[in-house]
Amino acid sequence: MIGKDHHYHTIAYANITRPPISLEEVRHAYAALRAQGDKSVNEGRIFEFRAQQRELVAAATAATKAMRRKAERRRPPPSITLPASTIDYGQEAVPSPGETWTASR
Repeated sequence: MIGKDHHYHTIAYANITRPPISLEEVRHAYAALRAQGDKSVNEGRIFEFRAQQRELVAAATAATKAMRRKAERRRPPPSITLPASTIDYGQEAVPSPGETWTASR
């Protein structure tokens, strides 16, 4: 955190076993907990809220992937239209010189 002296200061947790958390996550958790009516927001409640939010994001991500895969399986295959052939199959084929095999002795 940058203090009034314009220097960077490290702020340690009360419990150092906690995972890293951004200031924005702390602010969001604090505001959300206060909006829910929680009068005593502490470090434990902030990390519980963060864990719940991460689980929510993970579940939404998994559901989104599953829905995308399911939609892909339900989508009909693209229709293929072949252009009209310009070859007249009623005529005799004329072989090119590289296609003929001759016995040369």
